[in-house]
Formats: sequence, structure tokens, C-alpha cells
Amino acid sequence: TVKRASKEWKGTLMWSETKIKKDGRITNNLVINQGYFGRFKPGDIDGINHRIKRGYEEQWFVSENIADVVNHEYGHRLTSYRVFDAEKKPGGLVDDPIYDYKNLGKYAASNLDETLAEIFTRYKKDGFIKPEWKILFNKFSEVKIK
Repeated sequence: TVKRASKEWKGTLMWSETKIKKDGRITNNLVINQGYFGRFKPGDIDGINHRIKRGYEEQWFVSENIADVVNHEYGHRLTSYRVFDAEKKPGGLVDDPIYDYKNLGKYAASNLDETLAEIFTRYKKDGFIKPEWKILFNKFSEVKIK
């Protein structure tokens, strides 16, 4: 899906949009921010990657390029519906210890949903993650990391 972002998503390249239908079905869409690409000339992949890399260098997030951002959003798709269920239960949001965010970036500290997406991104980049991150991710993911 391609659409222009609201003010809160203005600086975001893409996001995962999860909705619960009236019949209880959950849908996920990867949304590309049309406005984000408007800042660059058409086809300026290097410019977009440069902007993402800057966020990585500032230790804001794990993503270094567009492929990493897609993996981050895919991490949301694997976990979002279970995070919603956890948020509905009293005290169910973050009962699990996350020992440090050093290799996940500042964005991971914002909420459980972002923590899980950043864990998945780190796993896709490095092929491995800390055991405590794997336990946390697997608790909420429909696809388990081995």
C-alpha cells in the first residue's frame, strides 16, 4: 500500500498497519510513505539509504538500509497481533526482562512492538541474537527463531 503519512508518521519511510476487522480477523499491510519519497528524486535509492544509515549511525535503530527497514516491518507482521493481545491483559505488556538495548538502538526502547521488530531486524542482519531476545521474540511471534 502507498499513501501519504499523517503528521505522526511524516518522517517514516514505511510502517506496518495492523487492523482488527469486525469479524475478529487481523490484517497487516506494509505501507510505504509517499511523502517520504517526495523528499528525494525518483529512483534516488542512495539518498534514501543515506538517510536510513544516518539514523543507524546515531544509534536510533538497527536498520542501515531499505532492506533492513523491510525486515523491521516484517518483524511487526510476525508479532503485532500477539502484542495487541498482551496489551489487553493487565500487566501483560513487558513482564520479560530485556537486559540491554545496546545493540538494538533507542527506537527499541519505545514499546514492546518496536522492541520485537528491532530484535527481528538484528536477527536478519547478524543471523543470531542474544538468548534473552530470542525468548522474548518467540513468546510473541507466530514464526519462531531457532
